[in-house]
Amino acid sequence: KTQLTHSGNSFYLRPETISLSQDDTKIAFTYYIYINYPASVNIWSMLNDGSHLHQLTFGEYDASPCWSPSGTKILFTSLKNYQWENIWMMDSDGNNQHPLTFESYVNYDIYGGIGFLRNIQWFQNESKILYNAIEPINYNSFIFTINSDGSGKTKLCNFGHEYFSVLSPNNNKIAFV
Repeated sequence: KTQLTHSGNSFYLRPETISLSQDDTKIAFTYYIYINYPASVNIWSMLNDGSHLHQLTFGEYDASPCWSPSGTKILFTSLKNYQWENIWMMDSDGNNQHPLTFESYVNYDIYGGIGFLRNIQWFQNESKILYNAIEPINYNSFIFTINSDGSGKTKLCNFGHEYFSVLSPNNNKIAFV
């Protein structure tokens, strides 16, 4: 057991969500800094020994990193430029950040918009992404896939209660509760 981050016992400065690269060499995590309002939540990365700590995002709220199977890209959720949380992609060094989803308040009335995104996962061949989307008003949750270029958004279930989904290792099945 080795502690890699050091924020003391401070509520105001702490790491949260974490993702380990498939080759176990790199870690990406959300760092929560609540010193001034609004809080700053950003993605950081480091090697698995704690060295080479590097801030990758600089927004107000960038969270829930997820390494691509190849270790070259990172998915994350962000509130950049939109009123709702969206899925963004970046290179593993933080460059080339761009949105894959475009949920907004305007889209909510037209498309039944999504407010919160959870459980973002890559398919092994990196062609698709699986995620849960939660509606901001009634908190129904649905499972979606989207192509890794942002096209082809597909809702997989219509029950409204699919809160936690996970891909099987061979990507042939999706389990959810």
